[in-house]
Amino acid sequence: MSVDLVVLGNLLVDDVVLPDGRTRMAEPGGAALYAALGARLWGVRVGIVSVRGDEYPADALDLMARRGVALDGVRSLGRPGLRTWLLYEGARRHLVHRLEG
Repeated sequence: MSVDLVVLGNLLVDDVVLPDGRTRMAEPGGAALYAALGARLWGVRVGIVSVRGDEYPADALDLMARRGVALDGVRSLGRPGLRTWLLYEGARRHLVHRLEG
């Protein structure tokens, strides 16, 4: 597929702790995900160039492909990738990036 826009960015796994203590673990994230899906909302043919860890949610990749995002430029690291803890405390947000393995 030819594309109008190539997104270079990260595909991360987010572990989120909300202010009330609830958690959302292993959520798909990363700037490449949000940029590509945002571009698709405007009808732009888009592809991603990125690496992903083995634990990146397959359903997120499937969703992007179903929405018309070209994933030919996404390569697996062959190991766990970068994860982000997002800790929300009141009006504050803390980000902690970590590599597993």
